[in-house]
Amino acid sequence: MTVHRHGVESEAPSTTAAAFELLLRVSNDGICLLDATGLCRGVSSAGARVLGYHPRELIGRSFHAVVHASSPRPDGCPLCGPAAGEFEGRALLTRKDGTTFNAACTARHLTGDRTVDERLVVFTEVDTEDRAHSATRHDTEARLRRTVAELAAEKQRSEAIHVFARQLFVTPLGDLDRTLVDQFCVLTDSRLGLLYKKDEHDAELGLAASHGLFPSGVANRIRPNQGSFGAALSARHPVVEDYSDGPLELAGRSIRHIMYVPLSEGEDDLGVLILARTMARPYLPEEQESVAHLAGLASVALANTRVVGRLERLSQLTRAALDGIVEAIRIVDPDGRELFANTSMRFLDQELGLDPSAPFDAPELREIEADPEGRTRMEWELEDRSFERYTAPIHDSLGTFIGRVIVLREVTAERRAERLQADLVSFASHELRTPLTSILGFAKILLEEGDADPEWSSHVETIRGEAVRLLGMVEDLLDFQLGGAGGFVLSRTRFELADLIEEQVSKAAQVSRIHELVFDSPHAAPMIEADRNRIAQVLSNLLSNAIKYSPRGGVIRVRARAKEGSVYVSVADPGIGIPADQRDKVFQKFSRVETAETADIRGIGLGLALCREIVEAHEGSIGYADAHGGGTVFWFELPIRQ
Repeated sequence: MTVHRHGVESEAPSTTAAAFELLLRVSNDGICLLDATGLCRGVSSAGARVLGYHPRELIGRSFHAVVHASSPRPDGCPLCGPAAGEFEGRALLTRKDGTTFNAACTARHLTGDRTVDERLVVFTEVDTEDRAHSATRHDTEARLRRTVAELAAEKQRSEAIHVFARQLFVTPLGDLDRTLVDQFCVLTDSRLGLLYKKDEHDAELGLAASHGLFPSGVANRIRPNQGSFGAALSARHPVVEDYSDGPLELAGRSIRHIMYVPLSEGEDDLGVLILARTMARPYLPEEQESVAHLAGLASVALANTRVVGRLERLSQLTRAALDGIVEAIRIVDPDGRELFANTSMRFLDQELGLDPSAPFDAPELREIEADPEGRTRMEWELEDRSFERYTAPIHDSLGTFIGRVIVLREVTAERRAERLQADLVSFASHELRTPLTSILGFAKILLEEGDADPEWSSHVETIRGEAVRLLGMVEDLLDFQLGGAGGFVLSRTRFELADLIEEQVSKAAQVSRIHELVFDSPHAAPMIEADRNRIAQVLSNLLSNAIKYSPRGGVIRVRARAKEGSVYVSVADPGIGIPADQRDKVFQKFSRVETAETADIRGIGLGLALCREIVEAHEGSIGYADAHGGGTVFWFELPIRQ
């Protein structure tokens, strides 16, 4: 009777059945149970499958005859012979179809509860494992070869990038466009190459360089948003075109493959590089990736070239501007070595024998050494010529001191004019003062002792008034000459500013019947230490101007108040104001507001200039502003000396 358990065919239960079935559960190997004569009493399904049989076909057959078909006699067989002992090793077994295979075998005798000796043979095909190991080895070798090939390709690409970058570095800026096209054509084995660059002032792309054809055979300018040009720039990646089926004729060449390479830096489009092959070999994806990487380097080089070009143009414009001005300019580094000198400075170097290697005089040098970042100004004379020299530090965009600028200006004509003007003013004022004093004296006598006729007295009063006005002008001329020569000697005393303001307001109020003069803040004015007569002169001039330049009359307000260690005084009038185009000349000597409304206003334009001289001699400041509702507010500020 034959039974089949757990994938095992056997004739009948035996003393080793339980052990035999246990082995089948834990192993997928081929297992056969042989009797003492070598006949198969039981076999696992896995073992029968390896041998190519159904389990039933093996029961009762000689195991030796099955697995060693070429040697039917079992005598001497260490695996399944009758006299075989324990065996562990490899054996060549035969399948049902006659093919052989190597197997790892183990054979042992089993002793049960009967006298019959049974033998257990376990075998495993090792060719499958060898093939698996071989496949694994071949797969590993293949991966290793691919890795080596990739490393070699990466090394080649890195070397190409290095050579490409080095070539860009050593190429002069003027040859960069042509070098880029040539290098890309060599690296990609392209027969033709064109570089179109974007102009900074034009939306179109212009032809910058070509390779393999004459520029006259292609378009000189293209629109960047058309066709493959626009597609490449938009995608920020190379775009290819295939003309294998019908070559594209370009400048006498039959083009089969084209690659459009975008060149950009950040969001800025710089241009498009066109590469073309006449051979039937397309641009592969890996080539496109390599070209895209190199295009990044090329874009950086082109962007840098654009920046350098801008700097060069700016430098040329700056040099041209500096060469075009009259003032002589020299720029030196922190050690005093000359970096630049304009045409005017070169001319003075030759004319005056100046030494560019010693740009500073001893006094200047001492000032600079004491304060390396300070400014200096000095005047000097050479051979009856006067020069003014000004120096100032130069800093870069980060604030680092990088040198000094020296400006030399000839002021000979100005100084001569100033001396002539001073001489003329001195002469005129002195020559006018004496007769005016006499006229005033005789007018006074005539008024006191003359006829009481009103008309006659009016004429004499007119003579006296005009003489007073002219004498005031002469005094202003003398005062201005004295102040301009640095001759103001201030006689400082402590006095109540409010009293002085009320005094001057009272005097000015007698001049006009159509103006109302108001001192708004008499109690806010502090006591100050200053030259009382000179401050009175300032107030008198400001009030006089307020009356003269308010021809329609109105209220003139004077205010005074203490302000953080100083006193602030203002005079506001409702007058005609100051035109915008004349405001920078308000405090210049001999300068007057010139409008249709001021044509009849008398004066020589020294009053405000003299006010500024007096205030600045007191270490104060003076200025003006538009009054609310019209007119002008003149103000001055003096320090309160304790």
